Amino acid sequence: MRMRRTDVALGALVVLFLGATAGIVVADQFYDFAPDMRLPWACLPVLVVALAAAEVFQIDVRGGSYKVRFTLITSVIAPVLYGYGVPGTVAAVAVAQLVALRGGAILTGLLSLGRWTLSAACGAVAAGVLEVEPVLTVRSVAALTGALAVVVLVNLTCVALTRAVATVPSWPYTLPGWRYLWFSALIHWVANTLFGLLFVFAIEGSPLAVVLVPVPLLLLWGTARAYTVAYADQQRVEVLSEAGRVLSDPVDTATAIGPFLGEIRRRFEARAAEVVVRQEDGRAISHVDQRDVPYAGPEPSGPIDRRLLRSGRVQRARVTDNSALARLMAEQGWSGLLSAPMEVDGVVIGHVTLFDLAPSDATEQSQLAVLETLARQTAHTLARGWAIAKVVENERALADILRSTSDGIATMAATGEVTTWNPACERITGLSAAEVLGTRDLQQRLVARTSNGARIDLSIWGRTYPFPRELIITRADGVDRRLSITATRGEAPAGSPQLVVIARDITPASEYHELRSQFAQLLEVQAAQRLVVDHLQQAVAPEPPGVSGLDIAVAYVASDAASPTGGDLFDWHVLPDGSLHVAVVDVLGHGVTATRDALTVIHTLRFVAVEGTPLERLIERADELLGAQESELVATAVVVRVDPATGDLRVATGGHPPPLVVGPGGRLRQVAGRGGAIGWPGVGSIEVAHTRLAPEESLILYTDGLVEAGKDIVAGMDELGRIAAEAADASVKELSDALVERSLEGAARRDDALALVLRRERVTVSAGRSRWVLPADAEHELRRVRSELGGFLRDHGYDSGDPVTVAAELLANALRAARTEVALTVELAEVAVVVDVLDDGPGDALLPTRGYVLPVAGSEGGRGLYMVRSLSDDVRIRSGPDGSRIRATVCVTPLTPRPRAAHAADAGSHRP
Repeated sequence: MRMRRTDVALGALVVLFLGATAGIVVADQFYDFAPDMRLPWACLPVLVVALAAAEVFQIDVRGGSYKVRFTLITSVIAPVLYGYGVPGTVAAVAVAQLVALRGGAILTGLLSLGRWTLSAACGAVAAGVLEVEPVLTVRSVAALTGALAVVVLVNLTCVALTRAVATVPSWPYTLPGWRYLWFSALIHWVANTLFGLLFVFAIEGSPLAVVLVPVPLLLLWGTARAYTVAYADQQRVEVLSEAGRVLSDPVDTATAIGPFLGEIRRRFEARAAEVVVRQEDGRAISHVDQRDVPYAGPEPSGPIDRRLLRSGRVQRARVTDNSALARLMAEQGWSGLLSAPMEVDGVVIGHVTLFDLAPSDATEQSQLAVLETLARQTAHTLARGWAIAKVVENERALADILRSTSDGIATMAATGEVTTWNPACERITGLSAAEVLGTRDLQQRLVARTSNGARIDLSIWGRTYPFPRELIITRADGVDRRLSITATRGEAPAGSPQLVVIARDITPASEYHELRSQFAQLLEVQAAQRLVVDHLQQAVAPEPPGVSGLDIAVAYVASDAASPTGGDLFDWHVLPDGSLHVAVVDVLGHGVTATRDALTVIHTLRFVAVEGTPLERLIERADELLGAQESELVATAVVVRVDPATGDLRVATGGHPPPLVVGPGGRLRQVAGRGGAIGWPGVGSIEVAHTRLAPEESLILYTDGLVEAGKDIVAGMDELGRIAAEAADASVKELSDALVERSLEGAARRDDALALVLRRERVTVSAGRSRWVLPADAEHELRRVRSELGGFLRDHGYDSGDPVTVAAELLANALRAARTEVALTVELAEVAVVVDVLDDGPGDALLPTRGYVLPVAGSEGGRGLYMVRSLSDDVRIRSGPDGSRIRATVCVTPLTPRPRAAHAADAGSHRP
């Protein structure tokens, strides 16, 4: 909106100037202000050309921070005023202005046209009124001088009006200030007067002398042009020196790039100046200073920057060029650029670029030369700044290391004075740097001594070098510290010898090693205690009963992992009538004492069961015997009688949680007997529960630690029943483990926990199959199993040599790998013996690949499996985290069998 108002106001001025001119021309026709034409018409074209040239070839006068631009048009007006009257003068000036009119600034040209025609018209009127004559008299000279003064004053008035109207920055050119106007007017008037006088002198000789008027004008313009070029050269030198000074003044050149760019942009009169620098990682960073836009610091480079960087040579481009660079410039709004690469040792590290330079008296080639020199100087200045910055950074990093390291670092002169003392030395010794630097009494202050107590004088290192590797010092606060010392000879900056000492406080490490030694002793004592406890636990755990048709497994977890025994204990025993006696007790208390009490209860229950005490009075009778010896003992108990042949089951309880019976598929029922605990009033069984175990049904006995961990007892029993139903089809070992592990998962152990599983199996005794089950530590039973297996094979008419060897090798390996037990099963085929060995060890993923090649001499293992593969026709191996199973088929020749009746007992299951 302001732009439009300014254009309208300036347009009104144009109309005003041209109207006033027309008015003067018309008035001259009536009043005849000026004399008639005094020069021939042939001279007028020469004067018009001179006027147009004077308008086009403007002269710039520079000095310091100011620049004055003026034309020689007033110098050419004097002949026109003298020779052609008002209409001729106005016409000549108008034609010259139209010839010099610039196509891109119509309004500016019209203003100049109106201003100069009005000034010329007024000057012509003044020349007529003052009676300018072609004679060299004082009066004629004064009249000409006055007329030219009128021209200058009218022109100055018109410029002042234009400046008053165009007061907004949107006007396409800058209007000068008042001081500049008066100065310019004075120069115009003086030049005009001198050329007017020159014309008077020339016209006296001949009217044709007017053709000589352009000659002095050209001389003046050439002189001014030479001055301008010389001044431009001076400016280029100033650009180089000033820009270099701005960039190199600070130590960190990065802080000076902004002022540096501003300086070269102003000196080159460019719209924007840019420096692009390639970083060590290959990325390019751009620094741009743009007119009327504050410098914002480094930013990522653009497509123009990257193209110039790839070029690596001096570039000049205009938006009118037919090139990719010109298209990029058009996209970003630039009209032209000059660019020069920055090189260091032949490597391009960036470029300096100027955008949209203002018209200048200097040639484009000279500007490129200056820019190229500036780019080289900038590159070396930046490289020097980077080198200095790296040195400063390294020194700062070294100082930071010295301040932040936990190792004490000190230096000592050859005479013993301490020259440096870092903060870690202060922390280690308790002595500040102010107390130590320059002194030689470290021995007295620190009482330095070797590990065996011998004193050492630190100030005479030059004669006692090397330093000891360890020192003991006494801090300023009286605390002894053990130090690890590293000492190295070196030179001080002045060239004198010095010692660099690095001290590390190893007191915590020494204390740690001492504590570790004490801890190792405690571990040995604890290991001995655990060994005793483990032996105790093995001693109190009964051997498997080996009853055909019944399978038993137990899982137990103590409340304290450091003491793997407690008050939960179990027992089983085959009674004289062939039934199986099973008991589970839970004694109040933990640890070895509780184990002793539980063992006493277990043995008492077995004793009264063997002596024939009825199940109804078994717990009460045991309480009578225990009360005579252990008056403080309190225990709950559950006693079970099982008939292996029929599965008949009776349960007597004394304050114990009721047993559970779970069948295949998860069928669950509770066997709830009633009775009081041992050591409490009302002890004994009030009611004995009776049921029958069907084949593949399992009886679950447990202690309250299993159902009270992290929940109330009712919820715990419900959870136990759910786990039993879900794992009912697993083996008895897997079922007992699942009951303990899943019931205690995520719960805090406050009591011992035990689960005993008794399952009735379907017994199918076949003369062609036999099975042995051995515990993991029963390697001493190998001889017996070999003998029994050989007799079994011979009784059925089979050669026992190879099958027994295969079974013995597999069984020996399985016993070493098993966690708890190993099962050996032998089946007889028509012409073969199938040996199957199953263990519950950790497994070995590479086991199926072994035994194909005879091991090298001296190796510790591998021969057994090689022998098995050599003697067998087929070997199949499965090994995983839950155990390993090897099934070997050995082809044999059947022999004549012995009578089987005498050996029927050999078939079936064998347990040691």
